[in-house]
Amino acid sequence: MTTPKEIKIAGRSFQKEDLIFTGILLILLWIFFTFRLNLKGIGFERDEGAYSYYGKLFLEGKIPYKDFYEQKFPGIFIFYAFMIKLFGYSVEALHKGFAWLNLASALLLFFAVRLWINRYSAMAAALAFGIYSMNPYISGYTIQSEHGVAFFTCLGFFFYILFRKSQKKKILHAFLSGLAFGCAFMTKTSGIMFLFWGGFVLFLEYFIFPYSRNFKKGFLYCLSYIAGAAVVISLTFLIIIIKGAFDDMIFWSVTIPKQYVSQVPWEQGKQFLGYYWKTISSFSGWFWNIPLITLPLLLFVKRSLQDKVFLILFGLLSFAAIVPGYYFYGHYWIQMAPAIGILNGMFVFGISQMAENLFKIKWPYIPHALLVVLGIVAFNHVQSKNKEFFGYYSSRANYNMILRQVYGENPFPECVEIARYLNTKMKPEDQLIVVGSEPQIYVYTNKKCPSRHAYFAAIVNSVPQHKEWQREYTADIEKAAPKYLVFFNHRISLLVQPNTDNYVFNWLNEYVNRHYHLIGLADMKSGLPTEYVYESALSQYRQSGQHQIYIYERN
Repeated sequence: MTTPKEIKIAGRSFQKEDLIFTGILLILLWIFFTFRLNLKGIGFERDEGAYSYYGKLFLEGKIPYKDFYEQKFPGIFIFYAFMIKLFGYSVEALHKGFAWLNLASALLLFFAVRLWINRYSAMAAALAFGIYSMNPYISGYTIQSEHGVAFFTCLGFFFYILFRKSQKKKILHAFLSGLAFGCAFMTKTSGIMFLFWGGFVLFLEYFIFPYSRNFKKGFLYCLSYIAGAAVVISLTFLIIIIKGAFDDMIFWSVTIPKQYVSQVPWEQGKQFLGYYWKTISSFSGWFWNIPLITLPLLLFVKRSLQDKVFLILFGLLSFAAIVPGYYFYGHYWIQMAPAIGILNGMFVFGISQMAENLFKIKWPYIPHALLVVLGIVAFNHVQSKNKEFFGYYSSRANYNMILRQVYGENPFPECVEIARYLNTKMKPEDQLIVVGSEPQIYVYTNKKCPSRHAYFAAIVNSVPQHKEWQREYTADIEKAAPKYLVFFNHRISLLVQPNTDNYVFNWLNEYVNRHYHLIGLADMKSGLPTEYVYESALSQYRQSGQHQIYIYERN
């Protein structure tokens, strides 16, 4: 018999409150999704461009570390190849794809927290995840690889909660949790923190905590978890082994990054951390501060010791994922989105318990009231950031303004305009070379770099091999004789490191003077709009900006 609190739909009974929560959740997700789609045409940052470009090459059968170079494990190419296959190879298509990915992450987090704590905490977690993951200062609107890490982390956490709560299929859930966290690790190396979390909490529960200790079960479940991670890692590496590029992979994804992560001293890293902490927290508001309150609040929450330890570890390791290299770039902080959501969810649960147990408030609607308060906080937060928030996420958003505010002097708006101009000039058979670390232009123009070094910064980095790479790069250009050449006279784009060889620049100066003529110029002036000058107007123009981008056509 159906109780007054239940509704029958298609012969099945549903609790009214669950239906209401489902409706509210769908509205929230629709709002976040719509906001993201307002930025579906915004240009890429260089990392977004690089990974999209490499994903396309991987789809076409190119061999990572041989046909193109990148300092990441191959999982990142497979991930972007999958997104391109699913949604398409364009700025708008990939932004739409990552909007769906963010939506899936929020849903997974909701269902995981719903199963682990309750529906009220789950709603708070989804709300906090949505607000935080839209923070422009963590590149929330982008297609950065960290969104993939966040998705696989939410997936791994969901399977872990299924493992904790279910009595059957525990081996399967442990395996799937390891599989998901293994994907996070393969998508970006920092994802190893979440892979470590999953294994460590299983070890703690069955080998350390006295009231759940069971060596036999612990061994079986840990083995299943390791098997899940091993499957995805092994399959990823097997692809590279079959392609004959395993040694190259070790060189590019292990040897070279060791030198990269040691370039920033801790003193400078602290300055980066302080800057990003300030800008990120100022935009995320209370949804950033609540997790800091939740950690001491756990002392008063009636949950098992496992839950408390696991949650603290999850928060700490989420932060640890952004630390390597001491760069603390904004997009690194996307990896903290699942922890931000979960900790906000636990906050609602903890405050409800304190009201009931410490202050003896026996009102059954405390969780509802807390959700209303969080909703008001979210509304006021968006209102307080009205100009900034809706300036970014409205349908009338100024893409150039957003890219300039978030990325400063980086020439990302200029890349869009230059590609638009080139697309009016180039024929399908024409080749293009971009001298600068702006591989997104290859995506905008649907062209391929004639060199394996599509990311110019690698050949002017202070590693022993850079001289050899410069000569390989110039030889590739000479062989291809591209019809168009774009040169970024921009310190951030070139990223020339101290004590590096000038061979490539000396060669370029001579090669361009001999074979090319100038057809376009982007003159970047600090604090002023960039001036674009093309063809016949160039003879009368006098450049005065701090940085220039030159467009050349072959004679």
